[in-house]
Amino acid sequence: MLCTVSSAWAQCKVASDGVDEFTGKRTVILKGGYVGAVLQMLVKSDSSYFLYLSTAQDVGCARTGESKVLMKLDDGSVIDLVHVGKLNCKGTFTIKVDDYMEELTSHNVTTIRLIGTRSQHTEELKKGQDTFSKGLTCLTSL
Repeated sequence: MLCTVSSAWAQCKVASDGVDEFTGKRTVILKGGYVGAVLQMLVKSDSSYFLYLSTAQDVGCARTGESKVLMKLDDGSVIDLVHVGKLNCKGTFTIKVDDYMEELTSHNVTTIRLIGTRSQHTEELKKGQDTFSKGLTCLTSL
């Protein structure tokens, strides 16, 4: 079993894996990377999954419960995800993807739209750029 976990850990390109000494919650962070011009990072915190997306485009602020990320999948469906993090005016969105794990692990994301308080940024992904499916599948195996 240790060998299997070790193998999954290595394949997932884990940047950080630790347990908070006060709460006992485990947080695993995968190494981030660019998806088109959008920087992404996948995180598993205890039993919840989060996606952090950042853009250099001036979209205004990411306001909790208001700002959102839209993801268009290869089957044509669109996932509407609300920013759950703190107010962020530097182009970073925090979205919780727990309710969409099945869709995001079984389909490729073709387009991402970040909607801030001032404007929006849409990123079309080229074939092979979508790393969400593989990353989330890795996180579920850890």
